[in-house]
Amino acid sequence: MVHLLMFNIIDISCGLSHNFALGYEKSSAFGITDNTLKVLTWGSGANGALGLGTKDDVYIPTVNDFFNNCPVKSVYCGYYHSHALTGIFEFLRIIPIYSYFS
Repeated sequence: MVHLLMFNIIDISCGLSHNFALGYEKSSAFGITDNTLKVLTWGSGANGALGLGTKDDVYIPTVNDFFNNCPVKSVYCGYYHSHALTGIFEFLRIIPIYSYFS
């Protein structure tokens, strides 16, 4: 079970009934943080807004594994959709935005 207190949250966004957060996972020992940013999602999965591959509702923050190898810079939620801004192609000045909705 993931709890938001297990993360140093640096960005959070709320949609109509879903949420995204971006943060560093704290180590259970001494509160040391991991250097890897994690994307957490929870709320209504309607229209695939959570990006977890289903339209199921999720009632606790859940790490979105899709972004494990992506350097996410920030997260945004709209009415029924979500975006994650990444820096994968930053050297080309192209910054892709991953969106979730159907």
